[in-house]
Parts: sequence; structure tokens; C-alpha cells
Amino acid sequence: MKGRKTKGEGKARPGPAARRQAPARPVPVRPDLPLEGGEWEGDGEPPEQENEGDGEPLPVQGEICESGKRIMELLEKQQDLCAPPAKARSPARMQKFRFLDHTADVGIQAYGETICEAFENAALGMFNIITDPSKVGTGQDFEVTIEGDDLKALLHEWLDQLLILSQVNNMLFSSFKVDLRPIDHRIGLTGLAMGEPADPSKHVYKTEIKAVTHHMLEVKENPPMVKVLFDI
Repeated sequence: MKGRKTKGEGKARPGPAARRQAPARPVPVRPDLPLEGGEWEGDGEPPEQENEGDGEPLPVQGEICESGKRIMELLEKQQDLCAPPAKARSPARMQKFRFLDHTADVGIQAYGETICEAFENAALGMFNIITDPSKVGTGQDFEVTIEGDDLKALLHEWLDQLLILSQVNNMLFSSFKVDLRPIDHRIGLTGLAMGEPADPSKHVYKTEIKAVTHHMLEVKENPPMVKVLFDI
């Protein structure tokens, strides 16, 4: 039997026809759920989406409720708090090197994110005393391989070898690459100096450096910094 109760029987489940004729339950008006005359025009049963009780109405499609906005704000705030802070750098370390005033000699103090970079910038500072590296090309390169008992000895030998290469081969250098590695109980350095033959018509000559001195030679690892004086 359809839609009727008989004695001794439970409540009958309405068939498709009966369900179609039953009054439609109120649902939010949406473009994809057309209602006409209180009846569901789609296929199957109408979705039960009425808002029961005295709570706030359900958000319309495409609209974010206040609690959702709050969650998004908290997530964005957490991302800001969890982001790694920018690495603080002192004004001195923002430059590659600076010149030091000295009574008889000329010196430089070089910086870097690593000791290797500080060694590279020390070489750049030395050739800034000799010439203007911005006018020196990098068509030729020379490799320097040395060992030392400590970083101070390596710094002196690195710069001294570059000075010898420049004088013997009539070269000027403008770019450098340094790699340091432990060798037994010593430290090894492999460096690369890039430049081009000296050309008086192209390059600017400033001051001749006679030697790299041991006077006031200094190497600091944290933060990386080196200091060296030159005999001119």
C-alpha cells in the first residue's frame, strides 16, 4: 500500500510518486537548484538544507563566514611569525672591504659571509690599491694551491702568491674564488684568480705594492674578517 497506515502494519515508505507530490522543504535559493511552485525541479530527492533553530543563516555560495575569515587571519599571522627572520648584518659587513689608514703602509680590512669570501675580498681589495678592477677583464685564470699551519699564514701566502703572479706574468686580476679544506693537521687552500694582461691604454695604475707584510695581520672567523698591511 502506498502512503496509508493499516492495522498491524508499520508506517509505509512513500514511493517516488508520493515523494514528488509532498511539499518541498525550504532550501536556500541557488542558481543550480531552481524551485518553482514549491516543488523540486531537479532529479532525485531535494537536498535538506533548511536552517533549523535560531542560529545564523548559512552562508551563500562564494561567501566566507566571519569564523572562516578569522581562521584565515590567524593562519596568515602564524606564517609571519614562523618565517625565519632576515639575517642581521652590520654596516661594516655590508661592504666587501675598506682601506685602513697607516703611517707608512696601506692596509685593508675585508669581510664576507664566510672565511673563503673574506679571503676573496682581501684579494679584491689588494688589487683595488694597484688598479681599478672594474676595467679588468676575466679572460685568463691562474690557480693557486697552498698549505698553511693556520688561517693567518694562509692569508699571507694567498695574497703574496697573487702579487707574484701579477708581477711575473704582467697580469691584473679582478675576480677571485677560494676554497679551504683540512689536510691532516694543516689547512689547504685552492684559489682561482681571473684577469687579463696589463694594458696601459686600458687600465688605470694607482699604487705599486712591494710586499704583503706580517704586521697587524689578523683573521677572525666569527664574524668573518681579515686585516692585512702592504708595503708600498
